[in-house]
Amino acid sequence: MARTARGLSLRTKWSLVLLGLALTPLVVLGPITLRLQRDGLMESENALQGAVASQATKSVAFTVSQISDAASRTGQLLVGASVQSERDKEAGNNLISLARAEVVATEHLSYLVIYDKGGLYLDAISRTPKGEAAPTVTKSALPPEIAEAARRTTGTWTLLPNASGVGTPTPTPKRSEALTYTVPLVTSAGEVTGYVRAFVTEGALSELVATVSRERLGNADAVFLVDEGLRVVAAPSTARIRVGDELRGKYMFSLLDAKTIPWDTPFQGVTGAYVGPSGETMRGAYSTLARHRWLIVVQRPESEALAALRGTQRAFVLAVLAVAVLAIALGSWLAARSTRPIEALVALTRRYAKRDFEARAEVSTGDELEELSDSLAEMAGSIRSGEAEIAKKTATEAQLSRYLPAEVARSIADGTRTLGLGGERREVSVIFADIASFTAFAERSSPEDVVTFLNEVFSILSEVVFRHGGMVDKFMGDCIMAVFGATEPDGDPGRSDHASRALAAAEDMHRFVETQSAEWKKRFDFDVRLGVGVTSGAALVGNLGSEARMEFTAIGDAVNTAARLESLAQAGQTLVSGDIAKAVGDAYELRSLGPHPLRGKRESVELFELVL
Repeated sequence: MARTARGLSLRTKWSLVLLGLALTPLVVLGPITLRLQRDGLMESENALQGAVASQATKSVAFTVSQISDAASRTGQLLVGASVQSERDKEAGNNLISLARAEVVATEHLSYLVIYDKGGLYLDAISRTPKGEAAPTVTKSALPPEIAEAARRTTGTWTLLPNASGVGTPTPTPKRSEALTYTVPLVTSAGEVTGYVRAFVTEGALSELVATVSRERLGNADAVFLVDEGLRVVAAPSTARIRVGDELRGKYMFSLLDAKTIPWDTPFQGVTGAYVGPSGETMRGAYSTLARHRWLIVVQRPESEALAALRGTQRAFVLAVLAVAVLAIALGSWLAARSTRPIEALVALTRRYAKRDFEARAEVSTGDELEELSDSLAEMAGSIRSGEAEIAKKTATEAQLSRYLPAEVARSIADGTRTLGLGGERREVSVIFADIASFTAFAERSSPEDVVTFLNEVFSILSEVVFRHGGMVDKFMGDCIMAVFGATEPDGDPGRSDHASRALAAAEDMHRFVETQSAEWKKRFDFDVRLGVGVTSGAALVGNLGSEARMEFTAIGDAVNTAARLESLAQAGQTLVSGDIAKAVGDAYELRSLGPHPLRGKRESVELFELVL
C-alpha cells in the first residue's frame, strides 16, 4: 500500500513537471498569437471594407452619372427642339425623337418629366422596355424649392418622401428609394425655360449596393448610401436601416461627425467599433461621391470579421488539451520506470522545496543517481549561502534605490561604491527636456489630469534615457534632467561616447512624444512638444546634501548651461552647445545659430540646433 501511494505521488509529480514544460509556451505564446491574428484580421477587414466601399462608390457614381448626364442631354435636346420648331418643325421633331431615344437607352431611368419655367407639368418621356408596363407618371407641379435648388446648382438630387413620389410619407416607409434628379432647361442666352426631372427606377440603387455587398461580403445588408444630411438614400431591402432614415448620431455616425467629412473630394476612411442597428459590435468604412456629395457606408458585425479567429481559438484549446493528455500519459510512463533511488531523490527535492537544505538522501547506486544525490547536496549548500547573500544584497539595493539612481544603488550594494557625501569630477553630457506650453495646459486642466499626463510623459522620457545608457537625475515640475557618463566605471566605453548618446536620446525623446501626441491631443486637448537643451562638460558627480538627507546628482557649469539652452529652445527644438558639436563631429546634422548670450555667462556661447 505504501509503494502504491509513493508511485501515485511520483506519477503526479512527473505529470505536473511535463505539463508545465509543455503548456508554458502555449499559454505564453497562445494569447500573443491570437492577438496578432486578431490585429491582422482587423487590418484585412479594414482593407476589405475599403475595397467594397470603393467598388460601390464606382458603381453608384457610374449609374447616377448616367442618369444625370442623360437628363442634362435630354434637356439640351428639348431646348434645341423648341428653338428648331420655330424654324423647322421636322428638325424639332427629330430632336425630340433623339431625346426619347436618350431616355430609352439609359438604364435605371424610369421616366423624365418636363415642366415649364413656372414648374407646371408639361409632358413625360417613359423608358419602357418590351414586356414591361409603363410606370405611373407623377403629373403634379415641380415644388418651388426643388426648382430653386436646380437653378442654383444646375442640377439637384432629391429623395422623395415615399416610393410613389407624391402624397405624405407612409407610417412604415418602404425600403426602396424614390430618387429624382432635376436639371433646368437653359437657352444659349442663359434664360431658364423649364425643367427636366429624371425619376430613378424604384429600388435600382438599393439593389445596386445590395449586389456589391452580396458579391464581396456574402451579406446583402452591409452597404448603403447616405446624403450630406446623413439621410439614407439607398439601402438593401432586407437591411434594418431604411431609406429615408436619419442617421445623425447613430451607428457609425456616433463616432463620425458629418462636418469632418470632405464631401467635395474623393475620400475613404474607417471607423472604430460601434453598436450597430441590431445591437452587435460593428466595424465600418466609408467613401465619398464628391460629385453628388453622397457617402457610401460599409458596415458589418465584428464577429464576422473575426470568424477565422474563433477557429484558431478552438484549435488552441484542443492543442492545450492534447498536450495535457500527452504530458499526463508520459508522466505515468516515466513514473512506472522510476526506481526507489529516484523516489528518494524526489523526496529530497521536496524537503529542499520546504527549504530544509540540511537534508540528505541515502543513495549508494554507484552511478549517475548517486552523483546526482551528491550534486543535490552541494546545490543545497550553495543555495543556502547564495540566498543569504542575495537577500542581503537585494534588501540593501531596494532601500538605496528609493533615494539614489538604480545604477548607483546597485554599485553600492555590490560594494564598488561607498555611501557618503562628496563626489568625483567627470566629463558628462546633460539633457534638460521641458514640455512647451505646459503652464497653459495645467491652468485649464484638473490636477488629476495633469498628474496622469506627467506620469505618462516622464515614463516615456525615462525609458528613452535608460535605453541610451543615461541616468535620470531628477524631475522638476514639467522638466526632466538626465546625465550621461556619470555612473559608468573606469574603462567602460560609455564614459567616452556620452555626447553621442545624449543627442541620440534627445532625438528619440522628440520621436516618441510625436508618436503619442495624437493620443494626448485626443485625451487632454494638448499638443505636446518638447524644448530640449544638451551640453557637455566637466561636473562633480556624487552625493550632495547632508548626512541625514543626500541626493546623487551632477553639479557644474555644464548643468547650468543645459538648463539655459532648454529655456531658449522652442517647441520641438533641440539646442546644443559647441562642446557637444565638437564631440559628435559629423555624426549628427547640426545647424549653427551663432553666438548667443546666456543668463549667468559672461561671454556669449555658440549654439547649434539639432536637425531632426
